[in-house]
Amino acid sequence: MTVIEIQPSRLLVILVMAMHSAAAFSFLLGVPDGELRRGCLALLAVSLLHFLLVWRKRGPRCVCLQDEGGLIVEPEGPGELEACLLPATVVLNKAVWLVWQKNAAKKRGAVLLLSDQLSPAHWRALQIWGRLRARPAGAHQAGET
Repeated sequence: MTVIEIQPSRLLVILVMAMHSAAAFSFLLGVPDGELRRGCLALLAVSLLHFLLVWRKRGPRCVCLQDEGGLIVEPEGPGELEACLLPATVVLNKAVWLVWQKNAAKKRGAVLLLSDQLSPAHWRALQIWGRLRARPAGAHQAGET
């Protein structure tokens, strides 16, 4: 069992700001009507401000990777839940998208984890666990019928 502490990501902030900047430039250059352009830019500004105010408070701060492939979100916390991964989970070189469903319930959750949020050892452990040990909900283990 591996318990992983999740830190806020600076890469995510840079990515979101870059996407908002690209959208703002596309509105500046592509929307001829000044009133519509101002409305779109104001909406983008509100979106960016909302992200910057809320991003640190969202998502789990700790996950527990169980040896048999299970996942515990916020272990030993008030919001602790035991979950199993869904097939939508993706493990990439610099990002892991964990998508889970609470066991015996319809409650679902997802979190995007970037490599700067974890120590290198925990990042590697998460990638190995996500690729080899985790078994998505509904997947059969070898030897089961």
